[in-house]
Amino acid sequence: MPSTWESLLAGRSGVRALTEDWAADLPVRIAGRVAVEPTEVLERVKARRLDRSSQLAMVAATQAWADAGLQGTADEGGLDGDRVGVAFASGIGGVTTLLSNYDTMLEKGPRRVSPLAVPMLMPNAPAATISLMVGARAFASTPVSACASGNEAIALGLDQLRLGRADVVVVDGMQGGTAATQEVFIEHVGIPTLAAIPQAVQALQELGVHRHADGVQLVVSGGIRTGADVAKAMALGADAVAIGTAALVALGDNAPRWADDYAALGTAPGYWDDYQDGTDPAGICTQDDTLAARLDPVEGGRRVANYLRVLTMEAQTIARACGKAHVRHLEPEDLVALTVESAAMARVPLAGTSWIPGAGIASGAPGGW
Repeated sequence: MPSTWESLLAGRSGVRALTEDWAADLPVRIAGRVAVEPTEVLERVKARRLDRSSQLAMVAATQAWADAGLQGTADEGGLDGDRVGVAFASGIGGVTTLLSNYDTMLEKGPRRVSPLAVPMLMPNAPAATISLMVGARAFASTPVSACASGNEAIALGLDQLRLGRADVVVVDGMQGGTAATQEVFIEHVGIPTLAAIPQAVQALQELGVHRHADGVQLVVSGGIRTGADVAKAMALGADAVAIGTAALVALGDNAPRWADDYAALGTAPGYWDDYQDGTDPAGICTQDDTLAARLDPVEGGRRVANYLRVLTMEAQTIARACGKAHVRHLEPEDLVALTVESAAMARVPLAGTSWIPGAGIASGAPGGW
């Protein structure tokens, strides 16, 4: 973590060339190399019983745990282990263990396969290993759903709330800026953030933990771009919002000054979203040294700071226009919708009426459509 943070501040990429023999025939021979070799810091016996994915997870979790000012297990650090959970995503799990044991089986027979092969190669092994290390007894989950994981995030959060296992839930809607998956997934999987917030708020209210001092905090992300978006999310019941793509744009992504480069990629400023490709003309999401040199981290940081200030001022202005002294005082009564669809999703009245489309349908009460 320390070296990663220092490199971020310095605008220095951690991506290096792969010089190992096994990478010689690969079409792409660059990768982000870890600064700490897990086998050098983990106990030798423990490291031998873990796939590299779990080894890396252990090192990262240990550093994050220490950075939070915690030592030992959750209980030893003054936390309630029954309220601490682990969510550690993995795209494939212990693939190194899987491949090596497959080769062993082909060359030497099944009896030579390691008895630890299965627990080492399981995708959930990193989450389980971390939960054992920190004494997290609430849950240990491994989400695996590519980039557009809004539905799963909402369902997982609500489930943990209903089970009384979580103190904070992050809701991420389908408007997130990912493009690193199939078009059919982007266009047809997930629900709008506008529809996700009322569902999460309702679940919290049913549990009696919404906006209480000792309740559950609801954080909303996905499609938050302006102060108006912040104000609407807060009015619908969010305790806080998070941004992602908007910060990249503030840094300089999709800037008109790189129009020719965007055109060469078959797109234009304002439309490029292939952040995963490493071809970012603005030099932000890339491992190309030539492109990365285009980013001035000091100037980019100034623009992000300005963006956050404007975001805050816009949300405050809307709150004052609604007669509220603080953005946290905004409520659904401050909202109306301009279309039937948005009114139904946000569960607020259609402008000029007191009608909330669909209200009462779930409970069987009169009204609705």
